[in-house]
Amino acid sequence: MVIGENVTSIDSLAFYGCSRLKSIVVDEGNTTYDSRENCNAIIETASNKLIRGCVATAIPEGVTSIGKWAFSKCEDLETLVLPSTITSLDEEILGGDYGVMPQDIYCYAEEVPSAENAFRYTYIQAITLHVPESAYEEYKNTEPWSKFGNIVKEKAVSVVSVSDNAPTIASRYSLSGQHLTAPQRGINVVKMSDGTVKKVLVK
Repeated sequence: MVIGENVTSIDSLAFYGCSRLKSIVVDEGNTTYDSRENCNAIIETASNKLIRGCVATAIPEGVTSIGKWAFSKCEDLETLVLPSTITSLDEEILGGDYGVMPQDIYCYAEEVPSAENAFRYTYIQAITLHVPESAYEEYKNTEPWSKFGNIVKEKAVSVVSVSDNAPTIASRYSLSGQHLTAPQRGINVVKMSDGTVKKVLVK
């Protein structure tokens, strides 16, 4: 889907029912919205609010909030990664019909984002929440984050020296499958020269 340069207003229900949406591009000439860093989402430029995502969305650093119903009907969404710059989530970001339930949500904000009603109608008891180790206790004691069925501490990856014969990084991808030319904050999927694949947390 392409959002033209003259679009200046998008209703929160504009894409309701678009369950198979996998690509979102905003025309570079649009001064109201953007899809920076090929993120496959619609971001309100002035406020840095993501107002619509899809199953292939990779939310970039700099986004500070997620709009109401931003991921409604994204029924194949397996993982949602919220960058460290997130400060607030509007109500029902995954929709209001119990249809969207990712297996994992990663939130890298070290200050717990406000999220009242953000997960209403979502069975978060069945979702694993991954948070920075430094903020684990705060998430664990703040609703609605404390209601997640499993809360996991995420540590930064240490840099270690390796021998000349050790496998090297052959390619790197985001969780949504987007090829990365450089490390991107959050979870990176790394393919090594020996064929192994692993997930790496980049802070």
